[in-house]
Formats: sequence, C-alpha cells, structure tokens
Amino acid sequence: MKSTPETFHLRYCELTGYQIPFSADRLYPWELFCLKFTIEDLETVIRYIQRRKKSGRPARSLIFRSLISGGNALAFFEEDLACALRERPNHVDTAKASVLRATGRAEQDEMGALTAAEIMADSEKFQSLLRQFRKTL
Repeated sequence: MKSTPETFHLRYCELTGYQIPFSADRLYPWELFCLKFTIEDLETVIRYIQRRKKSGRPARSLIFRSLISGGNALAFFEEDLACALRERPNHVDTAKASVLRATGRAEQDEMGALTAAEIMADSEKFQSLLRQFRKTL
C-alpha cells in the first residue's frame, strides 16, 4: 500500500468507523502527518486509544480534528504513540526473514550453501597456506 495522504485517510476511516470524505481541507493535515508518521503508527495509536476507551481509562478522541488536524494534534499523537509503544508487550519475532529484515540484513544468503566438494577444496587450500606459513617461521 502506497503511503499517500489519501491512503492514510482511508485507513483512518476503516479503523475508526467514521465515514468522512477525503477533501481539500483534510489534505494538508494529512500531508503534515505523513511527513512524520507511518500508517503503522496510525494503526498503533488508534488501537491504543480504542483499548483505553474499552477498559474505561481516559483516552483522547478519535475525531479527525482532535487526532490529526487540531492545533497540537501531532504533538499529542506523538505522545500517544510513545505511550502505545511503551505499553505494547515485548514480542520477539523468531521468524528468520522478519529477524533478518529487522536487523537490516538480506533475506537471502548472498553466498548460498557450499557443497561438500567446495568445503573440502577450501580446507585443502587452507592447509596448503598453513604449511607455507609454518615454513617461514
């Protein structure tokens, strides 16, 4: 999914259940929002606020003018995101591809697996180099 102001707005409507049209007056607030946050951030905060409301704890409103476009909305959103991330359980993803992505490594092994013959040839080369080195001592 491409991260454009319109896709952010569509996702906001899906998560909140508010069916408000995407219009020119909502474009600029979404553009500002897109500069700093991701769709995942939006999802995290909306779910965080929904969980707080469901449990009876105080929470901000999910109304567009309060969450996205108000005067200090982005600063408050940033605080809500920090709280949501702090309260999120520490989940360690053990799936190899996910761990490799998270650590910035390629998902595919660039070298590939060596065959037994290649391993033996490398071992013989190493033994030969080691013998040459010992002769120099």
